[in-house]
Amino acid sequence: MTLFETIEDQDKKLGELLKEQNTITEEQIDVVIEKADELNKRFGETAVELGMLEEIEFLKALSQQQDLPFVDLKSFNIDRKALSQMDKETARKLLAIPLFEAEGILAVGFHDPQNLNAIDEIELKTGKTIQVVLCSKELLKNVIQSSYSIEIVDESDNEKENNSSAIIELVEKIIEEAIESDASDIHIQPSEFELDIRYRIDGVLQSIMVLPHSRTRPINSRLKVMSNLDIAETRKPQDGRFKHTMASGKVYDFRVSTYPTEFGEKTVMRILDPSKGQISLDKLGFSKNTLDGWHEAIGNSTGIILVTGPTGSGKSTTLYATLGLLNKPGVNILTIEDPVEYNMKGIAQGQVNEKAGMTFSAALSSMLRQDPDIIMVGEMRDVATIELAVRAALTGHLVLSTLHTNDTTSSYSRLLDMGIDPFLVTSTVRAIIAQRLIRRICSACRQKRLVNEFEQKKFGFNKDDTIFQAHGEGCQNCGGKGYRGRCGIYELLIPSLSLNDMVNNRVSDHEIREQAIKDEMSTLIDEAKRLAIEGVTSIDEIIRVL
Repeated sequence: MTLFETIEDQDKKLGELLKEQNTITEEQIDVVIEKADELNKRFGETAVELGMLEEIEFLKALSQQQDLPFVDLKSFNIDRKALSQMDKETARKLLAIPLFEAEGILAVGFHDPQNLNAIDEIELKTGKTIQVVLCSKELLKNVIQSSYSIEIVDESDNEKENNSSAIIELVEKIIEEAIESDASDIHIQPSEFELDIRYRIDGVLQSIMVLPHSRTRPINSRLKVMSNLDIAETRKPQDGRFKHTMASGKVYDFRVSTYPTEFGEKTVMRILDPSKGQISLDKLGFSKNTLDGWHEAIGNSTGIILVTGPTGSGKSTTLYATLGLLNKPGVNILTIEDPVEYNMKGIAQGQVNEKAGMTFSAALSSMLRQDPDIIMVGEMRDVATIELAVRAALTGHLVLSTLHTNDTTSSYSRLLDMGIDPFLVTSTVRAIIAQRLIRRICSACRQKRLVNEFEQKKFGFNKDDTIFQAHGEGCQNCGGKGYRGRCGIYELLIPSLSLNDMVNNRVSDHEIREQAIKDEMSTLIDEAKRLAIEGVTSIDEIIRVL
C-alpha cells in the first residue's frame, strides 16, 4: 500500500484479493461498491453487512492486504500486564484493547486500522510504539467489557478463592456495575466449567465477565442470604427480593429468581429503580395523537383499559405512569400485583401470594368490597380474573390490566378464546394499547441516509424518505454501541361501533385489524416508521423488535 493510495484504491484492491481467493464474485463486488458508496461506508464493512462475506474472511484478507497481524479473540489470552496500560473507558471509546507487549512494542487490537487518531492517542497515553492487530468488532466489544471486569475480580479474589469477604465484594461489584450500566437484569448462569455473568442493557443481553465454575455456589449462597431464601435448597426454584444502597444513598430494589440447572443454579435479578415508578406519561414516547387518545380513554369512570405486549415491553411502566396521573385525593385506587415493583403514595397496593390464597382473582373479589374507584390488576391470567374484571367494570369501576398479546386487535380473540361473551367484552373494553421498547439511536454519532428498495417494499417508505442508522463503531457517548437508552412505540385502539359489531359477530382477527386501521388506528409499524424518520431509532432495531 503506497503512502498516497486513496480509500477507493484500497477498497478496489481488497475486492480483487477476495475475488482471487474465490471468496466473492465480480458481480457481488459491483453490488458492494455501489452500496458502500450509498451508505458512505468501507467495502469490507458493507460486504459483511450485506451477508456476502464473513467478517473473519474480510479481516484475514485485510490482514494480507495491509500486512497486519490478525488475532481471533475467541482463543487469545490477553496479557494482564499489557491490559493494565490502558483504562476501560479509553478502550471502550477507541474500540481497542492492549493484547501483549514485546521488546517495547505494545500490540493493540483494532477493528479499524485506519483510525490513526486512536493509534496516536494510545501511543501518547502509554509512551509505547503501537503494533496494530486486526480483530473482530463484536468480539472486541465483548472482550473489552469482560477483560476489565475479570481484572477487578482477579485482584480481589484470586488468592483468597471463595472466602466470604471476597465473595461479598465480588457480588457487590456485580450489582453496582449493573446499576452503573443502567442494566434492567443480571443473569448468573453456570455451564460445565464456567460461570457467565450477563447484563440486559437496553433490552439486549451482554456478556460482562466469565468466572470459574467454582464461584457458582458461593455467589448464589450470598444472593440467597441477601434475599432471605433457603441456602440449602438447590433442587427447587425460589423467588425473593432485597434492597441495595449505593454510595450516593440511592436505594434500588432487586427481584431474585433461582432456577436449578444441570451445572448448578441459574440466578436472575431484576433491577428496579423506585424513581422510575414516578415517570410521567409524556416522557414515555407517545405521539401527540396517541397521548391525547390515551388521556381520553383513562378519563372514563367505568370500563376496562388493557395494556398488551410481550414480557419486558414496558407494560408495568405504562400502568404506573397512568396510575400516577389518576391518583388524586378524592379517588380510591387499589392494585393487585405480582410483585409490587414500585410503591406509590396514596394507592393501596397488594401483592400476589398464592400460598396464602392471595391470587389475582381472590384479591380482585376482595377489592370489590373496598369501595374502589379504580382497580389495577397486574395481569389477566385466567378466566376467573377476567370475569371478575368484567363484573367490576359493569358495576361502575375503572379496571386497568395487562394481556400477553402481540398487538391490540388480537386481544379480542384472546378474551373470546377464554370463554368471555363477546357482548360483555364490547360492553366493557374502552381502550387497548399494545407496546414495545425500542433502542434509541445515539444522537452523537448517528448517520443519515436514504431508504433502500428493500425498506421501501417492507415498510412502505417513500423513495425520497431519509432515515438514520447507528454508526458502526459507535462513539464515546454511547460506549461504542451506536445506541443509548430506549423509548416506547405504541398502538392505541379505541373501539368504534363498527369494530364492536364485528367482535360481537366473532369475525377473524384479520378483519378486526382491517377495521381498526380503517378507523385510523396508527399501528406499531406506523409508529416505528415515524421514529425512524425522526432519527430516534434505526431500521435494524425495528426489525429486531417487531
